[in-house]
Amino acid sequence: MIGAKIHRYRIKKGLTLQELAGRTMTTAGYLSQLERDLTEPSLAALRKIASALDVPIFTLLSEEEEETSVTAFQPASSRHQVSFPGSGVVYELLTPPTQSALEGPDFLMMTFSLPAHSFGSEERVSHDAEECLYLTSGVLEVFTGEQTCTLEVGDCIRIPGGAPHNLYNPGAAPAEGICCLNPGMFVSTVRP
Repeated sequence: MIGAKIHRYRIKKGLTLQELAGRTMTTAGYLSQLERDLTEPSLAALRKIASALDVPIFTLLSEEEEETSVTAFQPASSRHQVSFPGSGVVYELLTPPTQSALEGPDFLMMTFSLPAHSFGSEERVSHDAEECLYLTSGVLEVFTGEQTCTLEVGDCIRIPGGAPHNLYNPGAAPAEGICCLNPGMFVSTVRP
């Protein structure tokens, strides 16, 4: 059971056995035996593996059943809205949430709406996810570093992970669009 989870998260992260062995100071042979459940990992080894795979250790230890559906359906009427303190942006999640609290999607798609003449937040924000914004209505200014980009309907912008940025709507109508984050973030706050 633990071995299958290690294997799944290693593949999802795009790591070879050798790469994971290098990150955990173990050997590829040892990891191969773990993945095939031929041996049990020590707690210390499991901590290193969980850290290298960027998952909480309880994820590997949990007996929770795996999600079995290949697709996830979410009707428009049951979409979740998300907003954050100090932010004028309202998001509506387009990516259906998963049934398993252990594994969310690799990406997250949302609509966003920013009221007229308002900033997205009080100061610039940064996060690990790469972000792409596509504007469907209104006007939006995006501040990244020393650069300001003005988006009009149909324009899009990619913001690298870790780049401090902020949004401003200089128009008289709400700025609305679609946002995609990779890897998916905010998913842990929204479960079915």
